[in-house]
This record gives sequence, C-alpha cells and structure tokens, in this order.
Amino acid sequence: MLPGMWTTGVNCGLTLKIVAKSNGTIIGLMTGKQDSGRWSVAGNQLCIVWSTWLNGKASCSSFKSGDGWYLGNGVKFRKI
Repeated sequence: MLPGMWTTGVNCGLTLKIVAKSNGTIIGLMTGKQDSGRWSVAGNQLCIVWSTWLNGKASCSSFKSGDGWYLGNGVKFRKI
C-alpha cells in the first residue's frame, strides 16, 4: 500500500494528502495544516503515528481494497 502520495478521506469528513516515504516517515497536508510522523505495517495492519494529530497516539487498521480505494476502520486511501 505505501510508500507514495495518497489522498485520504476520514469518516468525520476530513480530506488530506499524505506523502509516505520508504524510510517510514509520513507527511500529512490539510488546508492550512501540516503534520509529520511515522508509518509501519505490523501483520496485516497499517499503523500511523502523527507528531501532533491524534495527540501523538498510534492509529492502526486493517485495510481491504475496493473501488480504487484501500478501505480501513474510519479511513480510506487512494494513490495519486
């Protein structure tokens, strides 16, 4: 699924762009806001830890593909 540039939709209505690098770093860009952090894959789950977003807590989810998107728990990704 990663690395690359992705558009992301969150169930709460947020949309952001994500740049995931092969070294495990990630950058999130939202209108007027930016954060960075780390991504990793553990088993069949993608985990992302932002520096400030989500209070710096890890967010992990299993994903399945569908309609050009990777669909997870409350979030979806599509490569751009």
